[in-house]
Amino acid sequence: MKNIARITVTAALTVSAGMLAVAPSHAVPTTYKGKECSVSNESCFALMFNSKGKNLWESSCFLSNKSISNLAGYFPTPTQRIEYVFRNTQNPMNVNAGNAYCRGDGDGIAAKNNAAAGANGEGGATNTVYFGSGYSGAAQSFSPRSVANLNSQLKNENAAVKRTS
Repeated sequence: MKNIARITVTAALTVSAGMLAVAPSHAVPTTYKGKECSVSNESCFALMFNSKGKNLWESSCFLSNKSISNLAGYFPTPTQRIEYVFRNTQNPMNVNAGNAYCRGDGDGIAAKNNAAAGANGEGGATNTVYFGSGYSGAAQSFSPRSVANLNSQLKNENAAVKRTS
């Protein structure tokens, strides 16, 4: 009798697990956002899809002027997802050294783990890019009005950006 009960429980668990595996997933609507900046685009921090080309930085950008602990995005409600992506905004960045433009390759690609450079158009804040979500791991800071390629630890391995004024 113990063996029959054990077989019955095992069969029930196997059938339940199988039903879970084939159950259709509920797709949550996604909004793609290329900007978390409350001022003009030129005065934001830009994560850039490409590294420096011929004497300038030029690619789609993700713009922000606030700290973002996970560049994958977030769920404002259980039924909506925001995903951060690079956008082709056409604007130049307000930087001192070099020329940086948010135009070109990368439009619509996820910002997390896909950036190659940064341009800080902010005049009074430093922005630091982190390897891990939650501001962890290797980091590279961008002082006000600076632009640079991400270092080898962070190029295409960027998960968070922290703003400090």
